[in-house]
Amino acid sequence: MLFDATQTVNLGKLLRVLNASLNCQLASARLSAAVAIVAEHKHQFKGLQEGLLDAARAEVRDAFEVLNAVGINPAERAHLQPADQALTAAFGNSAWNMRAQLAMTALSEVTAANSGLGTGMDYEVRPGTLLF
Repeated sequence: MLFDATQTVNLGKLLRVLNASLNCQLASARLSAAVAIVAEHKHQFKGLQEGLLDAARAEVRDAFEVLNAVGINPAERAHLQPADQALTAAFGNSAWNMRAQLAMTALSEVTAANSGLGTGMDYEVRPGTLLF
């Protein structure tokens, strides 16, 4: 079966949404881990916290770019921008309670973005994927 031009474009958009959803779910897992580590250990393991925040930020930026490249899902992109801003602020923040608050803000925005992308896209994000 061959696709016509419209079907090809629509398939590409579908693949972008699936990619963005995976990015959001990976970011959510990393943010949840970062929030838990900050809550329990405060200033300890700051390098690990920053590694998780940076990895989550990379996922958020990728999700934004794949959607933005073809101008789809503007409402979801609108959630990804403040998530990126919160992650950038959290990454450079020396106060553990602000890192936690900013990471939770980012998590809320990423969750909202992912929810708007559709249903039934539940990827199994295992602990080994948190850092890599």
